[in-house]
Amino acid sequence: MICLSLTTPANTAGAVALIQLHGQGVKGLLSELTLRTQWDDNKVYLCDFGGIDEGLVVCLGDEWAQLMPHGGLRVIELLCEKLLDLGCHHKQASNRQIFPEASSDFQADMLATIAHAPSPAAIDLLLAQLENWQNVTLDSSTILADTNKLDRLCDMPSIVVVGPANVGKSTLTNRMLGYAASIVADLPGTTRDWVGGMAQLRGVAVRWMDTPGIRSSDDAVEQQAIQLAKQVIEQADVLVYMSDLQNGFEQAGKPHRKPDILLLNKIDTVDEQTQKQMPPDVLAVSATTGQGMAELIEQILHLLGLHHIDAATPWAFSKRLKQIVTENDLEGLRCYMHEA
Repeated sequence: MICLSLTTPANTAGAVALIQLHGQGVKGLLSELTLRTQWDDNKVYLCDFGGIDEGLVVCLGDEWAQLMPHGGLRVIELLCEKLLDLGCHHKQASNRQIFPEASSDFQADMLATIAHAPSPAAIDLLLAQLENWQNVTLDSSTILADTNKLDRLCDMPSIVVVGPANVGKSTLTNRMLGYAASIVADLPGTTRDWVGGMAQLRGVAVRWMDTPGIRSSDDAVEQQAIQLAKQVIEQADVLVYMSDLQNGFEQAGKPHRKPDILLLNKIDTVDEQTQKQMPPDVLAVSATTGQGMAELIEQILHLLGLHHIDAATPWAFSKRLKQIVTENDLEGLRCYMHEA
């Protein structure tokens, strides 16, 4: 049986897609698809895919091949249908099949995690895991507690900014994202829906979200957007309430959950004496000049438990590792790490 798996994200168009074929008879099937008869291993061929598309093919052994067609959704759909007609079966390839260079299931799962990790900070830590798990003591409570934090390097946490209208939330969001995702204007209500994107905070990737300003409005569309934003607010890993001297913090947490960070913006317009009188639980920043951004990032990472990442920390980065730790299965760990 020849198994077909789409390695690139399904239902997402791109420049190039990657289709993996595994099983006995792969080269014969490729010949039926492309009419090419000679297939040398580790050599890349430009082929016609049955009149559907042109793309690249590489055979990585007698039972493994990769097809690289264009990434349009219709192209992928038609090519997969053609492969199924030729006798393939849909089945997700295992990590050992995707990463044949791995010497164990542990290494294959590690490479798969690296391939999908959005945070640069995850890479070196994952590469250190083989050494970190050598002769480890399976202290499940400590390892799982660390893992709950470190898993955020792969599953991006959400940082949600709320606050009154026109206090600079959009300016802050644009600074954190590094591009203009939110419209910046002096008119209250400019942000009519929550706006989000990926930001990197010292190598930690997060989903940064800017919500509509909290205010009374007769505009039905704006009020609907505010209601939708409430769901985002309730699910936030870190909730930042942003205000300025004019608005203050009396409405913080109303009607939403209590914020994790109180942020006073426009500190660049405040005199030195007033700055000295700031409450200790309020972090002062300027979204315009960047003042206080390092402190804000540090506080967010501290709340996420990612302000200091020890490269020697054992991280149960895979489902199997989590099960091994939970069951205190030292023999299972040995097999996972070392058996070919």
